[in-house]
Amino acid sequence: MVNKKNVIKKGRQVMKKILVIGLMMALTICLFADLQVKDNNGPKPVTEQNPVAQKKARTEISPAPAYEFVVNPVVVKANNFYDYQFGSYDGIPIQAQPNGDGIYFTYMHKVSPNGRRAQNFAYLTADGEVVHEGGITSETVSEGFGTLGIDPVSNNPFFAWHSVPAGAADPDVYVAADNYSLMSIPNTLLPAKKIIDNNAGDSEHECFIWPVVYIGPSPVEGNRRLHVFSSNSGTRPTSDGYPSSNVLYAYADFTSDTFDEGDLESMEWHYAKFPYFEAIHTSETWARSFGSYSVNNNMVVLGSFVSADDGIDNNLDPDNPYEPHDVFFLVNDNYGEGDFELYTFLTDRDIPSPTNQNGQVYPTGYHNFKISNSSSNHKNLALDNYGRIHFGGNYSATFNDDSGDDDSRYYWPVTMFTKNLRFDYNTGELFITDVQPKGDFPNDGLLTIPWDFDEDGTPDSYTVQDGVGYWDYQHNQFPVTFYETEEQFHYNYYRSTHASPSGWMALIWNDSYNAYRYHKNDDQDFAAFANAPEVFIALSKDNGVNWSEPIIMNAVPGDEHYESAFNGMIPTWFYVDPVITELDNDWGEISLMFMNDNSFGSSVQSHGANTGGNIMYAAMKVKFSDITVGTNENVVVSKPSMLKQNYPNPFNPTTKISFTLNQGEKANLSIYNVKGQLVKTLVDGYANAGSHEVVWNGLDNNNSHVGSGVYFYKLSTSSSSETKKMVLMK
Repeated sequence: MVNKKNVIKKGRQVMKKILVIGLMMALTICLFADLQVKDNNGPKPVTEQNPVAQKKARTEISPAPAYEFVVNPVVVKANNFYDYQFGSYDGIPIQAQPNGDGIYFTYMHKVSPNGRRAQNFAYLTADGEVVHEGGITSETVSEGFGTLGIDPVSNNPFFAWHSVPAGAADPDVYVAADNYSLMSIPNTLLPAKKIIDNNAGDSEHECFIWPVVYIGPSPVEGNRRLHVFSSNSGTRPTSDGYPSSNVLYAYADFTSDTFDEGDLESMEWHYAKFPYFEAIHTSETWARSFGSYSVNNNMVVLGSFVSADDGIDNNLDPDNPYEPHDVFFLVNDNYGEGDFELYTFLTDRDIPSPTNQNGQVYPTGYHNFKISNSSSNHKNLALDNYGRIHFGGNYSATFNDDSGDDDSRYYWPVTMFTKNLRFDYNTGELFITDVQPKGDFPNDGLLTIPWDFDEDGTPDSYTVQDGVGYWDYQHNQFPVTFYETEEQFHYNYYRSTHASPSGWMALIWNDSYNAYRYHKNDDQDFAAFANAPEVFIALSKDNGVNWSEPIIMNAVPGDEHYESAFNGMIPTWFYVDPVITELDNDWGEISLMFMNDNSFGSSVQSHGANTGGNIMYAAMKVKFSDITVGTNENVVVSKPSMLKQNYPNPFNPTTKISFTLNQGEKANLSIYNVKGQLVKTLVDGYANAGSHEVVWNGLDNNNSHVGSGVYFYKLSTSSSSETKKMVLMK
């Protein structure tokens, strides 16, 4: 078994406060770019393949769960000429009210090919009746990339979006709310409130837009907290001038009285930036992240893939640069106040070069093969019932070709395999699980090799052609909305739900592999898919540990995955309500918003005709009892543990705690109770490299005996932190 390379770096990230409470955020002018900008770094797609490699059919380990539509697709907004990521890049644009009354939607809308883009919202009953549809504002300026969050107490939604004020150069960020609770009807809108002003300075390097909204509890009694994350569309102030990655975080508390006051002026906003993103923003070593976000109770989370193969310069702390990594998480368990904990991982995998049956590497001269993440920059974070953080993403086979230029890497697009990444904040471990396709060991933590599913080091099968036994792919797919391989940066996405009370989750995406086969390989067997993407929905019934074979749906009559509900449609850009409704022990309901495009490909990205499409709503129920739960043990991506399990455990009255340091450094070993309160500090100072052992005798810092129960011991150093649990039984 091949071991993963991995590194975890964990440290306190003190957010940089930018402005005092209660003032609108004023930033600097950027050269406005409303769409994310693709750069020229990272592996490049190549379409050269084995002569017979793509003849392999899809394989299924077990049937996908049964499903049926409970609300067939209905039109929410007809004739929308904005046909690209119309519900935002990373946020939630569809959400049912907790009381079950109805469902709110927000989306970008253009009334004509050359018309202005507005941020609209709609309210539908659960059975698909459109009660209201219209603009959030009556402005005539360009608006877009809005998201929403619903207050669980009042059932009122907050909206956030960006728009370009009249006469201004760049967009600002606004929030508004609908006071549904006033009369139990929608469209009692509170006036929009500007919370980020990007037109107040003179720099091209900071312009925070694309706001993502979440609502969670507040530590202030009787309040809830509105969180807004905005990303920088400006460029890095470095010699390369590439797009930036830093994030502006804002939050404000509110109560039910906020809605009754008729405006949002009483909300006091707090703002902060993150040293990690600031380091990426200013690093001379190229790096780029695409942050995604979530809030769950007191936990505020940012996380995603990041391109940092060469590490990140840390201009804020030059003696402590960030090591190479490709996944990060920033976690705060104090409602967004104070420090965030940083975790980084390097997840790519070195793999053997693929060889034909004669033992020769094919294609000739290709070398330095890896499995690496590829173009997964549009997604949301989801949380399960254990507080673990999930997101979907692609990993593909990457390599150097025979050109002699080892600074340039390439990948095969049809090897983009779908994974679920699951981060356990309590243990600092990252789990990577196969979703589609599944190798022979989907939970082993080893990124599946496209030609070696059984992990024995050689291709699983060969096809003989012209006397040569060419290795086969064991599965091909292209989990991207449109078939153009050069444009997957713009066309990729994954949407995830949080776990329901029973641990049910869903992951949804588009796949255009069959269209790729027709357009790129000239395979006439797939002519019916020339304008037909497919939608994939994978399900989990165990908090995202194991995943079903995906439900596959398309609008191609006669195909095995034909779904009559999509007849005559081009179904793209799916968004999902973040909560699955449990109907009974077997069935869960999933609400969807998507676009029925009139022309395959986004005219915004210069593909397809500029003929618009319809924004749709549909609801389907899935039989979760059909899902077979795997039995493979999880293998995690983490560094070797510094902190050992205490012995004995349980204990009374003393126990030994051991830890190992790779280098001499300052260390703190402390005991906490289940409320997170400090009980006892055992070590606090410089510790030499090597093994250490400390005895705790059950006394607190006041030398008083503590009671029976669960305690946590945490070892913190300048480079990492680990926590384990122990039980005192008297």
